[in-house]
Amino acid sequence: MVRKRDSLVALVAAGAFLAIAGCEEPVYPVPTESYSSIGGFEITRVGDPDPGPYSVGDAEGDPDWGFWFPYSIAVDSEGDLLVTNIRGGYLERFIPDPDGGAVWDAYWIWPRGRQEATYQLFIESYPDSTYPQGVVLVSESQSEMGLVFELGRQVHKLALPDPILDDSDDRLPRNAKITQADILTGYPTTFQPGPVVYYPPDRIVYTDVELSYLFHIEGDSVTAEGGGEGDQEGKFYRPLGICVTPDETIVVSDTYNHRLQKFTLEPAPTDPEDPDYDPLYFYPFIFRYQGTIGEFGFNNGQLSSPFGMDTDAEGNIYVCDTRNARVQKFSQDGELLAVIYGSGYWRLRCPLDLAVTEEGDLWVVDAFIWYESWEDEYVPEDQARIILFRQD
Repeated sequence: MVRKRDSLVALVAAGAFLAIAGCEEPVYPVPTESYSSIGGFEITRVGDPDPGPYSVGDAEGDPDWGFWFPYSIAVDSEGDLLVTNIRGGYLERFIPDPDGGAVWDAYWIWPRGRQEATYQLFIESYPDSTYPQGVVLVSESQSEMGLVFELGRQVHKLALPDPILDDSDDRLPRNAKITQADILTGYPTTFQPGPVVYYPPDRIVYTDVELSYLFHIEGDSVTAEGGGEGDQEGKFYRPLGICVTPDETIVVSDTYNHRLQKFTLEPAPTDPEDPDYDPLYFYPFIFRYQGTIGEFGFNNGQLSSPFGMDTDAEGNIYVCDTRNARVQKFSQDGELLAVIYGSGYWRLRCPLDLAVTEEGDLWVVDAFIWYESWEDEYVPEDQARIILFRQD
């Protein structure tokens, strides 16, 4: 039996050793803002291997109707939600309400939709009011090898065609097929194009997920290239999120390196003393590394497989911290502002992408790639949702 006195001596000695060794309990940032889940809507038809593009527009209010796999989300110029369905090849439009619900307004059928392959289908709104249904950027690549693999690698700016009601089924809203005629610009692409973002005044930036590269495109030409696979500064390992802040800083979700990286687009240096000078580099611009936000972990400010992201008018950065089942909000300098989980029925399980509205609300795609239910009464793991969050 160990006496209390001996135990106390041992405890004091251990404390003194830790103090001498400089071992301190790590201090994690405390968020200064909070957000609450307001509501949402389900968009998956549970258990149906071939559900079609049905969604919350079901006239009977049947919650089992939806589309198979929501992946990417954007807010268009009218404040409506554009959501991609990567399993069936659809783009859906929802008219949201302030309480988190939505009306299923229209859908567009992708040219190669309904094939036996899963597409990584990324969507981004584009500021052009010329066309009544709006203009979008779409990055498309298959994540499963197959006979049609070569057809599924494209980055486009396209005008959405006018949807019409061509089916008597009152579950279906207006719809249209996207054709080659709707493509305004076809951008040069590489092996597996990933998320794409508008870069003012009329350019785009996108990642190649497989090659771990970052590209800046102007017109039909690549004007900057950066990255490459690795864990060093400026390198990536499967970058699956991107945004551009109001001051034109490019922020990338370096997903499998569990961090965010910031870049500015600058003229390619010609001075050999410049650390980014490369005599073999032939593009007119470079992505100059500006810093990293986050590291691998599960505490506040740490990240585990960050996916989709967006920014607000102040330049704050919102990122889906996917494996940690939450969203985190950072200032552009990397200060942690908010850690967002949701609660109850609308608690996040596997956030894949998000969009920030002009009012500062968040719409988050909550899917089920890594979700493991820990409560029998919790939402079924194959029930994907779009959830609305609002600052308290």
